[in-house]
Order: sequence, then structure tokens, then C-alpha cells
Amino acid sequence: MVRKAWIQAVLAVLLAAAVPPVQGARAGEGRQVPPGVVAPLLDWVGRHTGRPGLVPPVVIASRQALLRLDRAAQLAGTDERLRAAYVPGVVILDSDTWSPADPVELSYLVHELVHHAQQLAGRGGDCRGRREEEAYRLQNLWLAERGLPPEHDPAWIARAADLC
Repeated sequence: MVRKAWIQAVLAVLLAAAVPPVQGARAGEGRQVPPGVVAPLLDWVGRHTGRPGLVPPVVIASRQALLRLDRAAQLAGTDERLRAAYVPGVVILDSDTWSPADPVELSYLVHELVHHAQQLAGRGGDCRGRREEEAYRLQNLWLAERGLPPEHDPAWIARAADLC
């Protein structure tokens, strides 16, 4: 299981690195987010999920990698943008919007770190609705602790868990 997660992490990093730069791409495309940004958020997630001491994932900012993961949105050309994604061992953030100074952007990282904690706890196969419910709920809590409004409606979050 660990070997499979490691292989998936390496493939995700290679995917992000292999995406050719596009004209006008931001300078931060494909860059790793510094561990000093990730560590306090991962500690917070560990405390709130009851899983302290989590091994950190690789965290990169790559809009191009997100587009490859969300091909349906790319092909449809919708305005709905995938802000972040988690594949075992790797969090991918949107390099077009990512800023460690923006608490909403940090909340997307918190959301994906919850998925990382779930994966490490062997919950990757759980119902997606339950995994998303926990991630959205903790994302909103993280924002609330900073005096910010929720990113997602609590009633909508509660319905996500009912999809199982």
C-alpha cells in the first residue's frame, strides 16, 4: 500500500513537472510550496482529525496539472475551476490563484490536507461523500477560527455525507 502511494506521488510530481509551460504562464507554475507553509496547516489538520504527527505530502502549485486532472472542465471550458486536488501523497494547488498570504487559498490547502490525513489513515476507499464532508467542514472551521465566513454552506456539506 505504501509503495502504491509512493508511486502515485512520484507520478503526480512528474506530471506537474512534465507539463510544458504555456505562453503567459505564471512564474510559480509547478513550484513546490515550502514546507514552512504546509507544516502548521498539517499540524492543525492532525489535531482536528485526531491524527497528529502526519507525514507531509508534496504540495505543488500547478494550474496545468489541475487541468490535466480535471479534463472535463478543461474540455467544457467552464468558469468552474478546480482550485486544488489530492492524489495520494501529493496536493496540487492552482498556481493562477495560489498565495500563502490569502486565507481562502490556504483553506483549499487545509481541505486537501484533510484528504491526505484520510488517505494515511486508510480511509481512501471510504465513501467520497463522507470524505468530502469532513474536508469541507474542517475547511470552514479553519476559516471561522480566523474570523472569515465559510467557503461552503453547512447544509450543502451535510448533504454530501448523505450521498453514501
